[in-house]
Amino acid sequence: MKLNFEEKGEGPAVILVHGWGGSSESLKKLAEIIADKGFKTIRIDLPGFGKTPAPENKMCMDDYVELISGAINSLNLHKPVYVGHSFGGKLGMFLAAKYPDLLSKLVLINSSGIKPVRTLKHKITYVLAKIGGIISWIPPFIVLRPIVKFIYYKFIVREMDYYKAGKLKETFKNIINEHVDEKLFKIKTDTLVIWGMKDTFTPLWNGEKIAKNIKNSRLELVDNVGHGLPLFYPQVVADLIINFLK
Repeated sequence: MKLNFEEKGEGPAVILVHGWGGSSESLKKLAEIIADKGFKTIRIDLPGFGKTPAPENKMCMDDYVELISGAINSLNLHKPVYVGHSFGGKLGMFLAAKYPDLLSKLVLINSSGIKPVRTLKHKITYVLAKIGGIISWIPPFIVLRPIVKFIYYKFIVREMDYYKAGKLKETFKNIINEHVDEKLFKIKTDTLVIWGMKDTFTPLWNGEKIAKNIKNSRLELVDNVGHGLPLFYPQVVADLIINFLK
Protein backbone atom coordinates (compact mmCIF):
# COMPACT_ATOMS: atom_id res chain seq x y z
CA MET A 1 0.00 0.00 0.00
CA LYS A 2 1.25 3.48 -0.92
CA LEU A 3 0.87 6.11 1.79
CA ASN A 4 0.05 9.69 0.89
CA PHE A 5 2.42 12.23 2.42
CA GLU A 6 3.04 15.97 2.37
CA GLU A 7 6.53 17.48 2.56
CA LYS A 8 7.74 20.93 3.57
CA GLY A 9 11.13 22.50 4.25
CA GLU A 10 14.74 21.40 3.98
CA GLY A 11 17.06 19.83 6.52
CA PRO A 12 16.99 16.82 8.86
CA ALA A 13 13.85 14.74 8.32
CA VAL A 14 10.96 14.84 10.79
CA ILE A 15 8.04 12.46 10.20
CA LEU A 16 4.69 13.46 11.72
CA VAL A 17 1.97 10.84 12.18
CA HIS A 18 -1.58 11.76 13.20
CA GLY A 19 -3.95 10.10 15.62
CA TRP A 20 -6.87 7.80 14.83
CA GLY A 21 -9.59 9.71 12.99
CA GLY A 22 -7.20 12.48 11.95
CA SER A 23 -5.05 12.96 8.86
CA SER A 24 -1.90 14.71 7.72
CA GLU A 25 -3.91 17.95 7.90
CA SER A 26 -4.26 17.52 11.67
CA LEU A 27 -0.56 18.25 12.23
CA LYS A 28 -0.10 20.72 9.36
CA LYS A 29 0.45 23.80 11.54
CA LEU A 30 2.87 21.94 13.81
CA ALA A 31 4.81 20.73 10.76
CA GLU A 32 4.98 24.24 9.29
CA ILE A 33 6.48 25.66 12.48
CA ILE A 34 9.08 22.89 12.67
CA ALA A 35 9.93 23.26 8.95
CA ASP A 36 10.52 26.99 9.44
CA LYS A 37 13.20 26.11 12.00
CA GLY A 38 15.35 24.26 9.45
CA PHE A 39 13.82 20.79 9.17
CA LYS A 40 12.21 18.78 6.40
CA THR A 41 8.80 17.64 7.62
CA ILE A 42 6.89 14.70 6.17
CA ARG A 43 3.24 14.39 7.22
CA ILE A 44 1.78 10.95 6.52
CA ASP A 45 -1.83 9.88 5.96
CA LEU A 46 -2.40 6.49 7.58
CA PRO A 47 -4.59 3.93 5.73
CA GLY A 48 -8.22 5.00 5.56
CA PHE A 49 -7.51 8.63 6.46
CA GLY A 50 -6.77 11.71 4.40
CA LYS A 51 -5.75 10.73 0.87
CA THR A 52 -4.56 7.21 1.68
CA PRO A 53 -7.23 4.61 0.79
CA ALA A 54 -8.59 2.17 3.35
CA PRO A 55 -6.90 -1.26 3.37
CA GLU A 56 -8.48 -4.22 1.64
CA ASN A 57 -8.00 -6.42 4.72
CA LYS A 58 -7.97 -5.75 8.45
CA MET A 59 -4.63 -4.63 9.86
CA CYS A 60 -2.71 -5.15 13.10
CA MET A 61 -0.01 -2.99 14.69
CA ASP A 62 2.80 -4.88 12.93
CA ASP A 63 1.19 -4.09 9.57
CA TYR A 64 1.34 -0.39 10.44
CA VAL A 65 4.95 -0.74 11.58
CA GLU A 66 5.96 -2.31 8.27
CA LEU A 67 4.14 0.39 6.31
CA ILE A 68 5.99 3.19 8.10
CA SER A 69 9.38 1.48 8.02
CA GLY A 70 8.83 0.80 4.31
CA ALA A 71 7.96 4.46 3.71
CA ILE A 72 11.13 5.57 5.52
CA ASN A 73 13.23 3.29 3.33
CA SER A 74 11.49 4.21 0.08
CA LEU A 75 11.96 7.92 0.81
CA ASN A 76 15.65 7.28 1.58
CA LEU A 77 15.37 8.90 4.99
CA HIS A 78 18.37 8.25 7.22
CA LYS A 79 17.41 8.01 10.90
CA PRO A 80 14.56 10.53 10.81
CA VAL A 81 12.88 12.02 13.86
CA TYR A 82 9.44 10.52 14.47
CA VAL A 83 6.63 12.64 15.94
CA GLY A 84 3.37 10.87 16.75
CA HIS A 85 0.13 12.05 18.33
CA SER A 86 -2.26 9.62 20.06
CA PHE A 87 -2.41 6.51 17.83
CA GLY A 88 0.51 7.95 15.86
CA GLY A 89 2.51 7.87 19.09
CA LYS A 90 1.47 4.30 19.78
CA LEU A 91 2.65 3.37 16.30
CA GLY A 92 5.94 5.16 16.93
CA MET A 93 6.58 3.09 20.06
CA PHE A 94 5.87 -0.18 18.25
CA LEU A 95 8.16 0.99 15.43
CA ALA A 96 11.04 1.97 17.74
CA ALA A 97 10.73 -1.27 19.71
CA LYS A 98 10.94 -3.43 16.57
CA TYR A 99 13.57 -1.37 14.74
CA PRO A 100 15.76 0.26 17.42
CA ASP A 101 18.22 1.76 14.91
CA LEU A 102 15.66 3.18 12.47
CA LEU A 103 14.96 6.52 14.18
CA SER A 104 17.25 9.21 15.58
CA LYS A 105 14.67 10.53 18.07
CA LEU A 106 11.10 9.78 19.09
CA VAL A 107 8.49 12.33 20.15
CA LEU A 108 5.26 11.07 21.72
CA ILE A 109 2.32 13.44 22.23
CA ASN A 110 -0.53 12.17 24.41
CA SER A 111 0.08 8.71 22.98
CA SER A 112 -2.32 5.83 23.26
CA GLY A 113 -1.13 2.24 23.64
CA ILE A 114 -0.94 1.70 27.39
CA LYS A 115 -3.23 -1.04 28.68
CA PRO A 116 -6.22 0.63 30.36
CA VAL A 117 -7.21 -0.04 33.95
CA ARG A 118 -10.61 -1.74 33.88
CA THR A 119 -12.62 -0.19 36.70
CA LEU A 120 -16.03 -1.31 37.96
CA LYS A 121 -17.56 1.39 35.75
CA HIS A 122 -15.89 -0.11 32.66
CA LYS A 123 -17.13 -3.59 33.55
CA ILE A 124 -20.70 -2.40 34.10
CA THR A 125 -20.63 -0.47 30.82
CA TYR A 126 -19.42 -3.59 28.99
CA VAL A 127 -22.22 -5.73 30.46
CA LEU A 128 -24.85 -3.10 29.63
CA ALA A 129 -23.55 -2.91 26.07
CA LYS A 130 -23.90 -6.67 25.63
CA ILE A 131 -27.43 -6.66 27.04
CA GLY A 132 -28.39 -3.64 24.97
CA GLY A 133 -26.94 -5.24 21.84
CA ILE A 134 -29.11 -8.32 22.28
CA ILE A 135 -32.27 -6.32 23.03
CA SER A 136 -31.72 -4.01 20.05
CA TRP A 137 -32.14 -6.94 17.63
CA ILE A 138 -35.64 -7.70 18.92
CA PRO A 139 -38.14 -6.57 16.22
CA PRO A 140 -39.88 -3.81 18.25
CA PHE A 141 -36.53 -2.18 19.01
CA ILE A 142 -34.52 -2.89 15.86
CA VAL A 143 -35.63 0.34 14.17
CA LEU A 144 -34.08 2.28 17.04
CA ARG A 145 -30.76 0.42 16.88
CA PRO A 146 -28.80 3.18 15.06
CA ILE A 147 -29.99 5.82 17.54
CA VAL A 148 -29.23 3.61 20.54
CA LYS A 149 -25.71 2.91 19.24
CA PHE A 150 -25.03 6.61 18.76
CA ILE A 151 -26.26 7.46 22.27
CA TYR A 152 -24.21 4.63 23.77
CA TYR A 153 -20.89 5.69 22.20
CA LYS A 154 -21.50 9.43 22.51
CA PHE A 155 -22.80 9.68 26.07
CA ILE A 156 -21.89 6.46 27.88
CA VAL A 157 -18.57 5.33 26.39
CA ARG A 158 -17.78 8.97 25.45
CA GLU A 159 -15.51 7.75 22.69
CA MET A 160 -16.58 7.74 19.03
CA ASP A 161 -13.60 6.16 17.22
CA TYR A 162 -15.16 2.71 16.85
CA TYR A 163 -18.57 4.16 15.98
CA LYS A 164 -17.03 6.21 13.15
CA ALA A 165 -14.55 3.56 11.99
CA GLY A 166 -16.59 2.38 9.00
CA LYS A 167 -14.45 0.02 6.87
CA LEU A 168 -11.77 0.14 9.55
CA LYS A 169 -13.88 -1.38 12.33
CA GLU A 170 -12.16 -4.77 12.27
CA THR A 171 -8.76 -3.05 12.16
CA PHE A 172 -9.77 -0.85 15.08
CA LYS A 173 -10.79 -3.90 17.12
CA ASN A 174 -7.38 -5.42 16.40
CA ILE A 175 -5.26 -2.44 17.34
CA ILE A 176 -7.27 -1.38 20.40
CA ASN A 177 -6.38 -4.74 21.97
CA GLU A 178 -2.65 -4.46 21.23
CA HIS A 179 -0.80 -2.70 24.02
CA VAL A 180 2.74 -1.37 24.15
CA ASP A 181 3.45 -1.89 27.87
CA GLU A 182 5.71 -4.92 27.43
CA LYS A 183 7.65 -3.29 24.58
CA LEU A 184 8.64 -0.05 26.32
CA PHE A 185 11.88 -1.47 27.72
CA LYS A 186 12.95 -2.39 24.16
CA ILE A 187 12.92 1.25 23.04
CA LYS A 188 16.47 2.64 23.03
CA THR A 189 15.73 5.79 21.00
CA ASP A 190 16.05 9.17 22.73
CA THR A 191 12.44 10.01 23.51
CA LEU A 192 10.48 13.14 24.40
CA VAL A 193 7.07 12.51 25.97
CA ILE A 194 4.72 15.52 25.80
CA TRP A 195 1.43 15.41 27.67
CA GLY A 196 -1.58 17.68 28.07
CA MET A 197 -2.40 17.31 31.75
CA LYS A 198 -6.19 17.52 31.30
CA ASP A 199 -6.32 14.59 28.90
CA THR A 200 -9.20 12.28 29.79
CA PHE A 201 -8.77 9.97 26.79
CA THR A 202 -5.18 9.01 27.64
CA PRO A 203 -4.79 10.21 31.24
CA LEU A 204 -1.51 11.56 32.60
CA TRP A 205 -0.57 8.29 34.28
CA ASN A 206 -0.17 6.83 30.76
CA GLY A 207 2.51 9.40 29.94
CA GLU A 208 4.22 8.89 33.29
CA LYS A 209 4.37 5.13 32.71
CA ILE A 210 5.78 5.61 29.20
CA ALA A 211 8.47 8.02 30.39
CA LYS A 212 9.37 5.81 33.34
CA ASN A 213 9.83 2.68 31.23
CA ILE A 214 11.66 4.12 28.21
CA LYS A 215 15.23 4.45 29.37
CA ASN A 216 16.35 7.49 27.38
CA SER A 217 13.26 9.66 27.83
CA ARG A 218 11.96 12.78 29.49
CA LEU A 219 8.45 13.98 30.21
CA GLU A 220 7.19 17.51 29.47
CA LEU A 221 3.79 18.51 30.85
CA VAL A 222 1.48 21.21 29.49
CA ASP A 223 -1.11 22.65 31.88
CA ASN A 224 -4.80 23.14 31.13
CA VAL A 225 -4.76 21.19 27.85
CA GLY A 226 -6.38 17.89 26.88
CA HIS A 227 -5.85 15.22 24.23
CA GLY A 228 -5.87 17.66 21.30
CA LEU A 229 -2.70 19.39 22.46
CA PRO A 230 -0.79 19.50 19.12
CA LEU A 231 -3.90 20.52 17.18
CA PHE A 232 -4.83 23.47 19.38
CA TYR A 233 -1.42 24.54 20.68
CA PRO A 234 1.04 23.69 17.89
CA GLN A 235 3.47 26.47 18.85
CA VAL A 236 3.81 25.14 22.40
CA VAL A 237 4.46 21.62 21.11
CA ALA A 238 6.84 22.84 18.39
CA ASP A 239 8.93 24.79 20.92
CA LEU A 240 9.33 21.67 23.08
CA ILE A 241 10.24 19.53 20.07
CA ILE A 242 12.77 22.00 18.65
CA ASN A 243 14.48 22.39 22.03
CA PHE A 244 14.64 18.60 22.28
CA LEU A 245 16.16 18.25 18.81
CA LYS A 246 18.80 20.88 19.58
